[in-house]
This record gives sequence, C-alpha cells and structure tokens, in this order.
Amino acid sequence: MTYSASPASSPETPSPPPRQGSALPWVLLLLVLVPTIACLAFAVFAIGGVAQAFDLVRSVLSGGELVVVDRQPSVITQIRELGRLETASYTVEKVLEGGVDQGNPLLNLLLGDRLLFIAHGEVIAGVDLTELQDDDVVVSDDRLSVTVRLPPSRVLTYRLDNELSRVYDREQGLLTKGDPQLESRVRQAAEQAVLQAACQGGILAQAEVNAQRQVQILLFTLGFRDVQFRPSPAVGSRGCP
Repeated sequence: MTYSASPASSPETPSPPPRQGSALPWVLLLLVLVPTIACLAFAVFAIGGVAQAFDLVRSVLSGGELVVVDRQPSVITQIRELGRLETASYTVEKVLEGGVDQGNPLLNLLLGDRLLFIAHGEVIAGVDLTELQDDDVVVSDDRLSVTVRLPPSRVLTYRLDNELSRVYDREQGLLTKGDPQLESRVRQAAEQAVLQAACQGGILAQAEVNAQRQVQILLFTLGFRDVQFRPSPAVGSRGCP
C-alpha cells in the first residue's frame, strides 16, 4: 500500500502591528516654545514696569500732575447789566513766526528755538447802548421824526480759536529742549496781531454803519418815519491798539 506524503502546511506568519507616531518632536517643540513665550512675557512686563518707573520719576521731577478739585461753592462777586449791540465780526487768519534768536547761525543750530504758528481769530465790534444819555435821543413834537447820537463803536471782544489755531512747525537746537513758554507767548502776540489786523481792516467804521442801520430799522418798526443820526462823540482808541 503506497502512501503519498502531503506537504506539511507551514504556519501563517503574523503581520507586524501598526507603527505609532513618535511624540518626541512634540516634546521638543514644547521645550522650545514654552521658554520663548515665558521670555517674551517677562520682557513685556519688564519693559512696562520700567516705563512706569520712568513716568513716575518724570512726574516727580516735573512737580506732579495737576489735579483740580472743586470743593467750595462758587461766589458771584458782581452782576452788571449789559446792553451791547454786536454789529460787526471779522475773522482773521495770520501766520506768525516766533522764537529765540541767538544772533549767530551756529548758536541757533545748537541753542535756537523757533516755531511757526497759524493763528485763527475773531474780533467783534459794536456799540454799548448803556452809554446812551437822555439828550442823545431827540424826538419831534409830532413823534414822527427822531434824531439819535449813538455811542462810539468799539471792540467788544477778540479771541483766538483754539481748535483752528495751531503750531505748524517747530525747530529746536541740538543742545536745548526749547522754551516751554514760547508757544504761550506767541499765542498772546497772535491775539494782538489778529486785533490789529481787524482794526486796520476798518472794523470800527463798519460796526458804526451797521449799528445805525439796525437802530434805524428798529425805530421804523416803532412808528417813526424819519430817523437821523448825529456824529458819535470822539473818544480814544476804542479798543484798537
């Protein structure tokens, strides 16, 4: 009896388990990022602390911050009756240059201080009707005619517009921090320059003409048919420099 030998079945080879990703790169990344972020945060806080310290020292050296506290009630010391009739308003714009001149180009380069200021101001003129006297108004017997002598026109107010007035340019020497009062002095000079420009432009004469026109219209509405004006009394500068 013949037996044929069957080949022996070989056992199945097990497949290798799936390879897992290594966590080493993430660990290295964290080891780099964490100290970097910590250093940046420390630098930010340190710089902020130094800046606050410099601000504190600067505040102490400059006398501290101005704090205004209103603790007492206001007291009205004077009440006046006003009868001003504003009849002319001039708006003036000027460019002024002010500064400290050392008298030498080299000294100006080192110690000079110069600024260019654009001034925008308003001048208002008119008459003060409280100055009217009894004999300044003469009414006819039929109450149809009147003769009036108005008070002289004068400058009532003048001011700079702080929103439109500004320093356009400023040049300081290499060895100076500049005069802290320079801008204030230039502003004061600018107010006078605006006033002078309005006076030279004839604001007083225009105010007198406009005042007569407004008073004439008022008297016509009161029933007068003829209104005459006598010359105003001569006075001084009337507010003009």
